[in-house]
This record gives sequence, C-alpha cells and structure tokens, in this order.
Amino acid sequence: MVKDGSDLGYIKEIADFPFSTKEDGSCEHLLEDHLCAVYNSRPDICDVEKTWKKHHNKISKQEYFISTAEICNSFIIESKLDDKFLIDTKIIA
Repeated sequence: MVKDGSDLGYIKEIADFPFSTKEDGSCEHLLEDHLCAVYNSRPDICDVEKTWKKHHNKISKQEYFISTAEICNSFIIESKLDDKFLIDTKIIA
C-alpha cells in the first residue's frame, strides 16, 4: 500500500473527514513530501484496503483501488486543485 498522501487534496469535500484541512484542501497531516504524518493510525476513510475489505470485496482489490483513484482524481479536477494531487492509475493497474 502506498503511503503517499498526494491524493488528499480533495479531502475538504468529504463531510465526515475527521481532521482539519489546509488552505489547499489537503489534510492537516499531509507532510511537505506528501507522506501522511498519521499513516499508522489513520482513520478507516483513509485506508483504502480496509474500506475494500469491509464494504466492497465483491470486486477485485485492484478494480476497487483503480475506481477509488479515479474518483479521487475527479474530485481534484472538479475542485481545480493542483495537478500534483492527481493519482497515476497506471501504477495500480
């Protein structure tokens, strides 16, 4: 699992997100190097694998990860956030 939090720029759009966000919409725990400062204790909403196991395991893990990445990317694009937050789905496939 990738620990890079670069896909979190859209996080201000999620109503139940438990942390504050920075001005750019990213999580307060996203570090300059795009790693998550609370990765080992992150909430379920930030743990794609845990969410897949709990709710979406009727599709393959890879298919779920790609779908999640595409949804994240659409939030990023619609919110007009910096492209640095986009997820390269080719690395998942």
